[in-house]
Amino acid sequence: MFETTSPGGDQGPRARRRGETSVLGRMALGDEYEDLVRPLFMRVRWARLGALRCVCRRFRDIINSERFMRLRSKGGWAEEVIFSTGATAAGDTERPTSMQALVEGRWRILAALPAQLGLHAVAECGGELLITGSNSSAGVFDPTVHIYSAATNSWRRNGAVHAAFSSCRSCAVIEQTKMMCIGTGLNTGDDFVVESATFEPSTNTWTLLPRMPRCVFASACTSVDDARFFVAGGIIAGATTVDILQVYDSTTNAWSIKSPIPLALSFGGPVVAKGKFYVVGGRDGACQPLRSLFAFDLANETWEQGPDIPDQGPSGRCAVGLRGEDEILVLGLAGGRHATFDLHAQTWSLLDATDVLSQRTFATSLPHFSRK
Repeated sequence: MFETTSPGGDQGPRARRRGETSVLGRMALGDEYEDLVRPLFMRVRWARLGALRCVCRRFRDIINSERFMRLRSKGGWAEEVIFSTGATAAGDTERPTSMQALVEGRWRILAALPAQLGLHAVAECGGELLITGSNSSAGVFDPTVHIYSAATNSWRRNGAVHAAFSSCRSCAVIEQTKMMCIGTGLNTGDDFVVESATFEPSTNTWTLLPRMPRCVFASACTSVDDARFFVAGGIIAGATTVDILQVYDSTTNAWSIKSPIPLALSFGGPVVAKGKFYVVGGRDGACQPLRSLFAFDLANETWEQGPDIPDQGPSGRCAVGLRGEDEILVLGLAGGRHATFDLHAQTWSLLDATDVLSQRTFATSLPHFSRK
């Protein structure tokens, strides 16, 4: 029933396992073991490396080594990179050209924006950032589509916004390869219209979409999956702030209205995480900053209110993105500070102002993507 070890004979299963273990043990004493596990560790997200450091001393030494850091920095595997573009101080009319990225917990300055851009829309598509709909330094609408390549840290121009737009303030990726934009159309009398369209970078083509049921601007807008684009809150004609939630579905090429936000607001920061659409901060009907956090459950289509942002809250329109898989990062709080919201613990943590963004209390956008 059981295999036994006999002199000069074959070893049993337990003995063979002991032999294999001893081989691994001998490998652990040399470079072979490090060469084996280092590529595996490089595929682990930065936020998870702390747990690996606690497994054993050897793991800690490998992760803390200069060689590992150098190779990881060069490869950039599995990193969440968060970009902040065109941030400016509150009340400052200057349109800076700075661009920063939050990589491995540190801010890094990247290639400067190709022009001084005012309020603009930013989306990530295929590992590149698309910026469109900004105002020039003279306050004139600039229809140019600027594209940033993370691989080369460089900018290029790719056509212009559809002629139907007179501004473009929100965009996000839809159907994986297209950028969906909404923005103010050409004015007609005292009224205004809001146009929506998709842009495909590979063919440099625009396609106009049906207009929203309610024309709003200053909304919290983002795509929640490959087919749906959410537009939450905003301001309608007559400077009235609304609580409406409008959803575009590319499978039907039609808009619908869902359950309204619990509070009418504008300039909210949108982000999607763990099956929920979040709206962070913004301004109320009296144009006063909000510290609120609202979450729309995509499965049962209901709203819930989370804990308020601590401290003084946003100083204006805040920039929101994901840091890793479990935290929402918010830029643009009063005093140049930032905050994170833990999606598991449902708690906020304040962060000190960074060196790069210490004077940045207004950020226009904060997309993110994973480098593979």
